[in-house]
Amino acid sequence: DAAGASNGVAIPISVAPPVDILGPTTHEAFFGQSGTLYGFSISDPNVPNGGTVTLTAAAGSGLLTAPVTGASTVSGEGAGTLTLAGSVYDLNNDLSSLTYAGPAGASADTLTLTLNDGIAAPGTLVAQLIAGQKPLLILPGTVAALADGLTPLDGLLIRQGGTDNPS
Repeated sequence: DAAGASNGVAIPISVAPPVDILGPTTHEAFFGQSGTLYGFSISDPNVPNGGTVTLTAAAGSGLLTAPVTGASTVSGEGAGTLTLAGSVYDLNNDLSSLTYAGPAGASADTLTLTLNDGIAAPGTLVAQLIAGQKPLLILPGTVAALADGLTPLDGLLIRQGGTDNPS
């Protein structure tokens, strides 16, 4: 009114804390074969222990699998998009064994993880999957074992990643 008084009613507004997907934004993957994608996890402060959340994992061109643990469910097994539903605990266990099989001849792909709890805005993490190299172990032509069980390996070369050509 003209005197500056307000007859309005205060309406409390609450904003749900965001859901969170943690993990690398670049991850090595082996194309032409399957391998586990490590390092991804979720958290959700809005869902009580045991409450259900939904996680969608989508690969641009590869195939995804994840074992079902606990009371979680999975659909789309062996396809480009997986949908997992269950508790945060169970989905974190499922994520620890998320497997990706990239197409042979490819060298890159994208993995998109989206977490939805029906309360807060969905959370998304996009990871670039890049061609990795198999670990390489080159041994010398001959190895002589010593009587004490210790064997020196002169000429041993171990390389993590890199190319298959040691030169």
